[in-house]
Amino acid sequence: MLGQSCGGLETVEASADARVDTSIFFKGGLLSDAENFRLSRLHAPVAYLTGGPDDIAYPNAVDDYGRLPARLPALLAHLPVGHYGTFAQPASGEYGRVGAAWLRWHLKGDQAARALINGLSRGTQWTVTSKNLG
Repeated sequence: MLGQSCGGLETVEASADARVDTSIFFKGGLLSDAENFRLSRLHAPVAYLTGGPDDIAYPNAVDDYGRLPARLPALLAHLPVGHYGTFAQPASGEYGRVGAAWLRWHLKGDQAARALINGLSRGTQWTVTSKNLG
C-alpha cells in the first residue's frame, strides 16, 4: 500500500488488512491522537518518507513512528525537500528511487534494494531512523 499526504491516512487504514505485505506513507501521518489506535493494527513493514522539518506532515509522521507496535519493522526517513517532495522529477526523483527499493525488498526479496534502504543515510541527504529491519 502506498499513500501520499492525505492518501497516507487512507493507507494506514487499508494497511490493517492481512493481505497487505508492506506500506509506504509518503509525507503523511495521523492528524489526531484519537486515531492512534489504527497504528496498532499494522502488521507488515512500513516506511514513512517525509520532506523533512519543513514538511507540514513531518511532526505527524514522527509521532506515528514513535507509536508503532514494538516489533513492527519500520523506517522513518526524511529528505529536506518539503511536502511536495521530488514527485515532479523524472521517475519521481529520490522518492521514486527509495520507494521502489522498499517495494523490491519487501515484495520480491531483492537484497540490493535491502542494502540501499539500510545504507540510505550514508552519503545522501536522507536522515534515517529504523527499527526491526534486519
